[in-house]
Amino acid sequence: MNEPRGAYAVLAPLYDRLTDRDIDYSKWCEDYCVLAGLTRGQTVLEAACGTGKMTAQLLRRGLRVTGTDISPQMLTVAGETCRKLGTTPVLALCDMRALKTHRPVDAVLCTCDGVNYLTQDADAAAFFSSAFAALKPGGILAFDISSAQKLRGMDGQIYYDDRQDVTCLWTNALDGDVLQMELTFFVRKDQALYQRVDETHRQRAYAPEKLETLLMQAGFEAVQIVLPSDTPAWRRGRVHITARKPAP
Repeated sequence: MNEPRGAYAVLAPLYDRLTDRDIDYSKWCEDYCVLAGLTRGQTVLEAACGTGKMTAQLLRRGLRVTGTDISPQMLTVAGETCRKLGTTPVLALCDMRALKTHRPVDAVLCTCDGVNYLTQDADAAAFFSSAFAALKPGGILAFDISSAQKLRGMDGQIYYDDRQDVTCLWTNALDGDVLQMELTFFVRKDQALYQRVDETHRQRAYAPEKLETLLMQAGFEAVQIVLPSDTPAWRRGRVHITARKPAP
């Protein structure tokens, strides 16, 4: 059976299993709390929250978090993830280019490559503008991207991951600044049957300077860019960026 789907329709329930060796979310959350200056009781709007691994860690640190994502499948998994870790999430289906909040928040976060999925300048600008509107004066936007060097280095690469209940084949092709990732999953349905499902993901290789310009145009100030390093592990190949909404 071969069934094409939108991004994350199939990957959502498989994502954590296929990335279980990659990220220590507890330590990465600590890093984000330092980067964004977050303290217990503050309010956070998390864009592109995915499976809720970061959401749950933020909640466990006493932050008041609303997790949003454009994928209903991801939000379903995020709810399960948070509950398994003893937290009660507030989750909302929302396009990160049009964030909405009842009250301004102390911080907007977008972790683990969410901004890379905004492949046009206008898309990134829309996210930055909606994040700016969602923040209190003096509030912080913090996010990370896979570096341009990392994404360009994936051009032509093929990755293969074989697990007991799922096999993933992942091919990559660069078109200009956009890496197109074709993922094919063979998901076990029973002892004799696997279902093949295909997804396409597209990520842009952004220069940090381009994002800094777009942030400034959206009204942010004090843009800080943390370039990739070998340690901690979650910074490998990632650029971390913070920006502040001016205080009155």
